[in-house]
Amino acid sequence: MGQSDWLVGADRSSAAATRIHRAAATLIARHGPERLTIADIAAMVHCSPATVYRHAGGRDQIRDAVLTQMSARIMHDVFAAIDGLTGAERVVTAMRVGIDRIRHEPIARRMLPLPPGSLRWVERSPTITGPAAQMIGCAPDDLAVAWFIRAVLALCQWPAADEETEREILLRFVGPALTPT
Repeated sequence: MGQSDWLVGADRSSAAATRIHRAAATLIARHGPERLTIADIAAMVHCSPATVYRHAGGRDQIRDAVLTQMSARIMHDVFAAIDGLTGAERVVTAMRVGIDRIRHEPIARRMLPLPPGSLRWVERSPTITGPAAQMIGCAPDDLAVAWFIRAVLALCQWPAADEETEREILLRFVGPALTPT
């Protein structure tokens, strides 16, 4: 970390990265991750592409940082909702809150449905698998984590007919299947 800058009131590089990530988040929400370019980010933050690379890295690094930040916001809400809950109630609440937040997150909405092959990235990301394992109470390499992630994404991409039907699906089938014994 650098020294605090008198003009921005924080570390200049950190402030630049924050601005770049916010611009990238806006662009992803508008056009999807596949159309994200360094040139568009640079234009939005009024700097050169070299400045973007210097403070935030390349396109993939920026996209991953934005997705990590989005995931952290969603996970924060999920963990707040499941605090003190156990068993199937914890699993079902985690899924319901997670699905709701994903559906209402502009970046996530632009990314759904997931293109073929992208689930592999989600299943292997410690940013996703670690918290998912904590939510359901198992080890991150447990197959239940992959099932949990797949169930959440399936319901995000293919919602039930209504909220009550979705709740019933989670209560009857998903919660009991993912509750540790």
